[in-house]
Amino acid sequence: MTRFHNISKQKIIILMLVLINMAVGRIFHESLNLVCFSELFIVAGVGYLFWNAALPYIKKVVQKSGNNPKDLLIHSGLAISSSLLSVLASQGIILFAMAYIYNCTSPSFSFINASLTNNIALNFLCYAFLAYTLAEDYKRAKEKQRFEEVPETIPTEFNQKISLSSRNQKKLVAVTDICFIEASNNCIIIHTTVGKYVKYQSLKSFLEEHNHPNLKRVHRSYVVNTDFISSIEKNRSGDGVLNLTTDQTVKFSRNYKEELAC
Repeated sequence: MTRFHNISKQKIIILMLVLINMAVGRIFHESLNLVCFSELFIVAGVGYLFWNAALPYIKKVVQKSGNNPKDLLIHSGLAISSSLLSVLASQGIILFAMAYIYNCTSPSFSFINASLTNNIALNFLCYAFLAYTLAEDYKRAKEKQRFEEVPETIPTEFNQKISLSSRNQKKLVAVTDICFIEASNNCIIIHTTVGKYVKYQSLKSFLEEHNHPNLKRVHRSYVVNTDFISSIEKNRSGDGVLNLTTDQTVKFSRNYKEELAC
């Protein structure tokens, strides 16, 4: 829906400038006491079709360019060349129509008159407006994409902290700082980057309470944070050990191989 709106906006700009161009051409004709509506309509039609055809190419240039002097020079050169090309295209069709359809010569056809009739300045403005609006649309689209990108992890989960006790002192520890968790009798030992803590809870209930995507059950007695796994060593039976970046090792069972995708 946004894309359709953006394209419609540029087409409206082209149409408005084409109509202004017609008005300028009409004023020029009246100053010479000339009436040549065919010439005006050809200029308008060619201008509208030309800039609509050029729109995708301008969009590509805008997306690849920045605000440095080199890119500004590129835009200036393209603006001048495309404006002249539009004028030459319309005047070529006018000349053809006058010579082969109307069997006459355009009363206002000369390089000076043609440049006034087609108003190169308005063609130049057409490029400038299109480049500016396309650049703004592209900038907004990039910002929207950046804000709408789904992060690999859920912020509320990743920033979650749990209260752990050690020597009668409570401390808030981020879930992401947990290296692995070991079950021991009716409690669990939580090994973190800042120490280890004992919590009277089962591994199953801990995982249900803290549903962090990186905490994986790898053994009936172990949960590991996959961010800390440096390598995996398996034996013939499919069991093995996980080497952690903290120089610790954790057992894993083949019964939980789906958790590690190995």
